Amino acid sequence: MKYQKSEIRQLIENGKLQEACNTAVQYAEYCGLTDIVNALTVIGSNLQEHQNTWSLGLISHSEFSVQYARIAHGLAMHVSQLPDVPRKGSNQRQLLRETTFKNRVFFALCLTKAAAFLWLWRHYSSGGFNVEQFQSTTILLLPALAAYITVILNDYLRQHQAGPDMPRYVAGPIVTFAYFLFPLYAISLLYLIASKAGASISFVQMNFGIGVVESVLGGYIGKIVSAFFTPRP
Repeated sequence: MKYQKSEIRQLIENGKLQEACNTAVQYAEYCGLTDIVNALTVIGSNLQEHQNTWSLGLISHSEFSVQYARIAHGLAMHVSQLPDVPRKGSNQRQLLRETTFKNRVFFALCLTKAAAFLWLWRHYSSGGFNVEQFQSTTILLLPALAAYITVILNDYLRQHQAGPDMPRYVAGPIVTFAYFLFPLYAISLLYLIASKAGASISFVQMNFGIGVVESVLGGYIGKIVSAFFTPRP
C-alpha cells in the first residue's frame, strides 16, 4: 500500500475531497475494513452529486460551502477510524472491531473474577479459610469488579440513548497485550488464594499480595476498560 493515513488527511486539508475519498476507499479495502469502505463509498457518491448540483447552478455558493464542509467533516471522521499503518494478510486478522474487543474484555473480566470467587469458595468449603477470612477476601475482590461493571453499564446506557458509535478498529499490539494480561491477572489471584489455603503464606500476606495484584495488574486492566468504554469526541 503506497498511501499513508497522513497523506489522506493532507488531501482533505488541501480541499481535494474526491481524491482523498478515493484514496481512503483503497486504503480501507487494503485493510479489509468493509464497514468503512461502505461508508466512504456513500460519502464519495454524495460528494460527486453535490459537485454536479453546484456545476448546474442549482444551489447558491453559501449552500455549497455548508454542505461541502459537512462532507469534509464526515470524510475526516471516517479516515480517523483507519489504522495508522495499513495492514494486509496475516496482520489483517489482528484488527478487531472495537465493539468485539469490548465484549471480549467484559467476558474476560467476568471470567477472571468468577474463577477467583469459585476458587475462594472451594478453599473455604474445605477449611482453608474461616468465615471472617472468606468475607474479608470477598470484599477485597469486589471493588474492582464493581468499578468495571459500572463503566461498562454506563457505556451500554450511553449507546442505548445516543445510538451506537461509528465502527472503530483496534490494532494488534493492544489486543495481544490485553489477552496476555488477563490470564496473568487470573493466575496471580488463584495462586495467592491457594497459597493461603495451603498455609504457604499467612492471611495478611495473601491480602497484601491481592492488594498488589489489584493495584498493578488490575490498574492496567482498568486503563484498558476506561479507554474503550469511554465515549470519544
